[in-house]
Amino acid sequence: MFSTGYPSIVGPNNYPPIEAASLGCPVLLSDIPGHREQMQDAALFFDKFSPIDLADKIMILHNEKDLRMDLIKKGKELVRDLTMSDYFKSLGKIFLEFKKYRKLWGEKYLPK
Repeated sequence: MFSTGYPSIVGPNNYPPIEAASLGCPVLLSDIPGHREQMQDAALFFDKFSPIDLADKIMILHNEKDLRMDLIKKGKELVRDLTMSDYFKSLGKIFLEFKKYRKLWGEKYLPK
């Protein structure tokens, strides 16, 4: 059994969980709002500051084959619906919002 544990305290939009899901690995992911939004119910979440919780979740994943297989299935379904086009569209929205903030910095900081 292969899995990925990702104890990041920042995010979301981290590639390792998506890559792991696309490869058919069950995903263990730190429980922060962005990670839940990104992976939905395709990951098992743990307290990002608790190595004990991470260890407990590893054991659960190891011992519960049905849960493990369900996470793999949901992960594959999740990444199947992700496309490069959708990703770049979402980045475009972020850049447009940032552009508004950038203008607040004044003309001195705008590109010539």
